[in-house]
Amino acid sequence: MSVTQDEIDDFTKFLPNNSTIKMQCYFLKGTPCCQVNITSAEITDDEMSACLHGFDLFLCKVREKKVKYYFIFDLHDVLMVPIPRIVELATKCQSHEDVIDAYLLCSSVIVHNAAIKGVVQIGINIKPPRRPLEIFLQEERQSIKEFIKKHRPT
Repeated sequence: MSVTQDEIDDFTKFLPNNSTIKMQCYFLKGTPCCQVNITSAEITDDEMSACLHGFDLFLCKVREKKVKYYFIFDLHDVLMVPIPRIVELATKCQSHEDVIDAYLLCSSVIVHNAAIKGVVQIGINIKPPRRPLEIFLQEERQSIKEFIKKHRPT
């Protein structure tokens, strides 16, 4: 089965345009990609709730349509990692482990600098990801294409 752009656009309508956390869903070479961007460490409860709701809908649609997808987590705009909010997103992921195991091709995390990359790496070492994941500095963004290419569906 496949998913359409109209279907994935439905997941992003819950967030206001000026939100400090944004969720985009689009296609990369025909494969759905969910991207969450955090532009400030000061994420309100309403913004986080809206993002988690959209992410939940996205994962439910992936489960329903049985479609492979990519995930990109973009933190390059923040100088402080909003750890409590990342924990909330990770908790949401845990409630969909079956979907992640079956359909997530790979994940990329984009960070501002090496210090933040180190913090994210510590979290990954504590709880290793279920699927391939790579951390990129913002100046390495072009390398994401190669990483995703290696994990394209067959």
